[in-house]
Amino acid sequence: MIRRAVPSRRALTPRPVALSLGVMVALTVVYEIQAFTSFGGPDVTEFFARWIYDLFLVGPCVIMLARCVLRAEERAAWIALTAGLTSWTIGQVYYSVAIYPSDDPPYPSFAELGFLLFFVGASAGLVLLLRGRAGDGGRRAWLDGVIGALSLTAVGAAVVFPPVLASMGQGAFAVAVTLAFPIADLSLIGLIGAAMIASGVRTWWPIAAGMGLFLTADVIFFAEVGDSNLVTVALYTITTVLWPWGAMIFAWGAWRPSRADRVQRSAGRWTIAPPIGFAVVALALLVSANYRPINTFCVVLAASCLVALIVRLARTFGDNLKMLAASRSEALTDALTGLANRRQLVDDLDRAFARAKEDDRSYILAFFDLDGFKYYNDTFGHLAGDDLLQRLGEKLRLAMRGRGLSYRLGGDEFCVLIDAADDEAFAFLAEAAGALTETGEGFTVGCSYGSIVLPREADRRDVAMRIADQRMYGNKSSRRPSPGQQTSDVLRRVLLESRPDLSGHLDAVARHAKAVGEAMDLPADELAALIEAAALHDLGKIAIPDAILRKPGPLTDEEWASVRNHSVVGERIIGAAPALQRAARLVRASHERFDGTGYPDGLAGEDIPLGARIIAVCDAFGAMVSGRPHRAARSVDAAIAELRDCAGTQFDPVVVEVFADVLANRAQPRPATAMAPAAWATAAH
Repeated sequence: MIRRAVPSRRALTPRPVALSLGVMVALTVVYEIQAFTSFGGPDVTEFFARWIYDLFLVGPCVIMLARCVLRAEERAAWIALTAGLTSWTIGQVYYSVAIYPSDDPPYPSFAELGFLLFFVGASAGLVLLLRGRAGDGGRRAWLDGVIGALSLTAVGAAVVFPPVLASMGQGAFAVAVTLAFPIADLSLIGLIGAAMIASGVRTWWPIAAGMGLFLTADVIFFAEVGDSNLVTVALYTITTVLWPWGAMIFAWGAWRPSRADRVQRSAGRWTIAPPIGFAVVALALLVSANYRPINTFCVVLAASCLVALIVRLARTFGDNLKMLAASRSEALTDALTGLANRRQLVDDLDRAFARAKEDDRSYILAFFDLDGFKYYNDTFGHLAGDDLLQRLGEKLRLAMRGRGLSYRLGGDEFCVLIDAADDEAFAFLAEAAGALTETGEGFTVGCSYGSIVLPREADRRDVAMRIADQRMYGNKSSRRPSPGQQTSDVLRRVLLESRPDLSGHLDAVARHAKAVGEAMDLPADELAALIEAAALHDLGKIAIPDAILRKPGPLTDEEWASVRNHSVVGERIIGAAPALQRAARLVRASHERFDGTGYPDGLAGEDIPLGARIIAVCDAFGAMVSGRPHRAARSVDAAIAELRDCAGTQFDPVVVEVFADVLANRAQPRPATAMAPAAWATAAH
């Protein structure tokens, strides 16, 4: 895959630079025309050859220098490249001034020094660019560059060196200087090839094209120096503009997009192909030595290329081993918590069963599922949920250190595998459950778990995991409140948020109603509805204005009508939940009187649901022992006496006697919390 970022306007070549390069291109065309046609005579030809030609090199140096000043990005690399091109230009200017007019020009001269320093600056610049652009492939790119440079230089040593050495009559130093040019050219071409492999072609092709022109010009120049019959005057004349053209392409490439528009390539199989191809070339050179002689320098370079390839393959193999180990670790590790995952658990269970057969050992496998995590996640957000899972996972890991292995199976499910060789193994389960518990403001997260002893209860991994999972969910289901209970808890919370003073009274009524219902042997479903209705029988009071509820004096007829309607309001609210329909009917009838004078429907006797008759007695008792604004709280005995006095008129006589027996036979119930003055001023029934 290749991803290309859209280049910004700032990355495009500035117009002054483009115009300057355009002018220089036009001048090179004029230069070539003049060289072929000789218009203007010898003086014009000499002027173009000595001064206009140098302008082709000075101009790119100025453009690249401006780039170094105006752009900070990759500045060090382009300073090195600019210094290299400037040294070449200085050498050319020196040649035009001092060497060109001479009838017996010296070789080598200071001009060659300037030309060779170009390769020093270019090499440094390419290395700096490669460090910044290669990214993760930088180390491979260095080796690929070395392999390419050695291979191409070996080719140059085999092809270029023999004719040059055979035809040149200069001394050893002159020959060394001459041969240094193709060696340097080929080395840089190899380095650029490695850079293209590491970071893509798009950002390197201007540099590669410029260097290619330099190499072509150098090869033709060396052939001309060696009196090669292949180099004609016309070809040499055309070749002379290749160096300026290379310099202009360098200048244009300096202003091209770099990091802002860099092509990024992911490592693939094709990245190893170029170094192998270079090595094949080197190997071919060594094989050809059996059929025709090649110089020692070529042999050394080709052999070094093969050694570099071996190092490259060894490094690649090592990197692949590291990636394999990392991928295996990632495959067996939960990314969020860092604990082992389900795949690792499968492997560990297989090893545990094998070890159990060999050493007669036992293990405890336990699955954990968080309680309250969904509420936490929905309330505080998924990021907070992830943080909580990380904290709990770390606590579980520390709790199991030296005792067993811990895992996250996914979502909010965790697991431990404990060596059960000692008696404390089951105590470790409690510690693990404690580690998976956290309480804070507005939330409590706990866990349910199921465990199995291996291999006593299961001798296969899949069976063991299934049993532990079933036991965990069985435990969770037994602890999970029913939908009706959950709704009842929510409604009770709404009521207490509005009327916190009712908390003690509601608890007392629900507690007494449960005791009476059990004493009267109510069926389980009726007893559950009774308890829910007792805890919510005052829910409708949230619709009564506080001015009425807290009025210290007598209520008007309209105010009494509002009070008497609260049981109907409570029924409507509670009945909205299908699971609480039976409790809603009890709440509606909780203020009916046994003689038929109650509200809201005027029911009498056994037409009133039994649960409603029980709530009426428990509610009245709670009001009496809690006190009223106009009288002090009554004693339990006085309250029982009042209930008996009203039996047959307000209360069911049977329920009153059962209630009295419950109080007499059970531990004295704790009186409800005293309520604020006037809180129950309207609670006369």
